[in-house]
Amino acid sequence: MKKIALVGLYILFHLFILREPRTTLFSWQTEGFVQNKVEAIDQVSVKELGTRLIYVEYQTDNFEKILHYKFPFGFFFLLGIIGLILIGSDKGFYIILIGIHAFMIIVASLTFSLFVSQGVWSLVVCDMLSRYFIPLSSIGIIPLSLLAKRNLLHERKAS
Repeated sequence: MKKIALVGLYILFHLFILREPRTTLFSWQTEGFVQNKVEAIDQVSVKELGTRLIYVEYQTDNFEKILHYKFPFGFFFLLGIIGLILIGSDKGFYIILIGIHAFMIIVASLTFSLFVSQGVWSLVVCDMLSRYFIPLSSIGIIPLSLLAKRNLLHERKAS
């Protein structure tokens, strides 16, 4: 029952407290920047600019790719935290998950804002981080925590 209450409290925190700073930081990061820098890249056009997400279309000859940049600490972070709560993970795994998302804010933000004028490769990096690394690390931390708990139990039984 305690875990369900913690999950409920975290969901409320995520929806009503964490969401606003994410939106504010993303808006600050993209305000004016998208029109001045992203749309200035050859063969790139902005398909959609949301509150915490941007879709960009890259088109050359007969190749078309939709790239996106999504601000970290979103849905996959929510799933990761809920998973860690439900399995009763050690505090260290929460810190790792928070650290991964904080690191992704730094890397993706720097790549998105500083290197976007260098070309479409920076948008590809942001896309890979948003599409693959953040979900994989957020969900992948749960089985890693389970393995650590299992190994700790085996060590305790052995001694």
